[in-house]
Amino acid sequence: MTGIVRCSTCQTEFKSSSGEGICLKCRIVQPGTRIGQYAIDRLLGKGSNGFVCLAHGVTDGYRVAIKLMLTGTARGPAFERFGREPKMMERLRHRLRYC
Repeated sequence: MTGIVRCSTCQTEFKSSSGEGICLKCRIVQPGTRIGQYAIDRLLGKGSNGFVCLAHGVTDGYRVAIKLMLTGTARGPAFERFGREPKMMERLRHRLRYC
């Protein structure tokens, strides 16, 4: 069943079959949207190439930050940098990083 959803960021209304999805105006994923084994809780920040959301594991409740690239930015230097970030995070040692 398709319904109208109001974007949590820009308040634009858009159609959604599940109350989830991405607002086409501000291009932000909405709370409750599932990405793999995670469900989005809220937006943490937005940049020129993408945004970061707080999410939780739907089976274990484990909290994570998920970074997503905006459509059209997945090429060139920004995409290459995005691909290097997980490798850099693996090497990071900090008391607040739990992995």
